[in-house]
Amino acid sequence: MPLLAPSVPPGFVPKSIVAPEVFEQMQLYMNCTDPEERRIREFKMKMALQDFSMNPGAQSSYLRLEDPPMISGVQNKNIGRVFDFRTAETMKEILKQKV
Repeated sequence: MPLLAPSVPPGFVPKSIVAPEVFEQMQLYMNCTDPEERRIREFKMKMALQDFSMNPGAQSSYLRLEDPPMISGVQNKNIGRVFDFRTAETMKEILKQKV
């Protein structure tokens, strides 16, 4: 299941797959004495986790309790040039001359 095998680059702290408070609630949900009810809950939990494994947005919002990404329609934020290709070309030329 891809949900349980996250890929994290070396040197980075891996994100927890499930937030501690969500995991605690999952444990409370699974804690029941009736074996038939427990099997039903296990099946429901497996199905929910299987659905989450196919949907990264649901994983981050429901399991890790992360805020959804902010998508802005504003194109001009009046911050000036973020990247200037003219200076990048001159930097390439300077680096070539040093080599």
